[in-house]
Amino acid sequence: MTLPSVLVVGGGIGGLTAAVALRKLGFDVRVVEQSVVLGSVGAGVTLQCNGRAVLDALGIELEPADACAVGSFRALTQRGRVLMDADSGELELGHPAVSVHRTALLAALVQALEAAGGGLELGRKVMVLRNNDDGVDAIFEDGETDRFDVVLGADGINSTARRCLFGSTGTRYSGQTGWRFAETGLSGALEGTVERWAPGRRVGLVPLSDGRVYGYLIRSAPAGTASAETSTLAHVRGIFGGMDAQLDSLFDAFAVRAAAGDPPTFHHEDLRDQPKLSFGRGRLVLLGDAAHAMTPNLGQGASQAIEDAAAVAIALASGGVPPERLADHIDGIRRDRVAALQKRAWRLGLLTQWVHPVAVWLRDTAMGGMPRRAAVRQARTVFTPGLELADTLGPIVQYRGG
Repeated sequence: MTLPSVLVVGGGIGGLTAAVALRKLGFDVRVVEQSVVLGSVGAGVTLQCNGRAVLDALGIELEPADACAVGSFRALTQRGRVLMDADSGELELGHPAVSVHRTALLAALVQALEAAGGGLELGRKVMVLRNNDDGVDAIFEDGETDRFDVVLGADGINSTARRCLFGSTGTRYSGQTGWRFAETGLSGALEGTVERWAPGRRVGLVPLSDGRVYGYLIRSAPAGTASAETSTLAHVRGIFGGMDAQLDSLFDAFAVRAAAGDPPTFHHEDLRDQPKLSFGRGRLVLLGDAAHAMTPNLGQGASQAIEDAAAVAIALASGGVPPERLADHIDGIRRDRVAALQKRAWRLGLLTQWVHPVAVWLRDTAMGGMPRRAAVRQARTVFTPGLELADTLGPIVQYRGG
């Protein structure tokens, strides 16, 4: 049986995971990324157990120097009242969550792709994708044209692949804007993820393995406020200073570095999602943010892209899904799950940013009184379907010689 040829558009986490899986299954895969430097923008990524399970099934190992175990999550009010206190060990699901710098994760995926006989073409921009009955025609920026049996559009929230299908990306602004960083400067150890909630603002700190800290800082604001000025230490500290002692310690260290000519890097962008979920049409399948971008409040963006990749690999490996029906097939098995998580992430983002004192008090009282068993039960609904995908994919890869 001749296996379909596949073009993956986008060298991010979902696209590379799909490429690794398909190469291990014997498919002819070409992967293109329009950026000339992989992962040039980004900070940290938390790989929850569902995403980690799929990578484990593919034999993708993160170097111990790159991955930091993140076994706990705590959310506190600005005054220190505990709202959530979770330990991933209580889930008893295996595949413990880790935090990793995005560039390190991408490097591990590229290494796995090359070991499987594939490769990544940087600086290759796709301009047009035409979905036909017997293939997808791709036109590149340099004028090259080629035809593939299947195209996977994994090129992010501003997806060219999605635009080729529907004309626009149609994203929705959440009412929140965020800053991310991955920097050194914290004198003491950071144990697990810690969030601090204040009216209209939220900060989160996550340990990375090399002594750096991944930070995310979120505030309610009108859309379009991001600029070079808003990414300066003075601006960021003016908004979030005084919210958290560890963050203030980092700000102090950043100020010393900045005075020595080594300022920190803050990535500032509005938080958006993609309310019109679509896994594409026909042979052109959308993955990850291109299909269902969600706000980062559940920490599931990367893991859901990885799950998409696993679902596509399983479908193509089965031989029972015709390429021209692939998008419909993936939609049928993924839509309900990602729609529920997207909605949950959106609602959680609103909940964390409440401003009215009465609403904040009611939220804090309700969350502080939630039984741990209920929290564990809710968490399992997020993770378990991904573990089931991994359990299906792993034996297929092993059988096919991966």
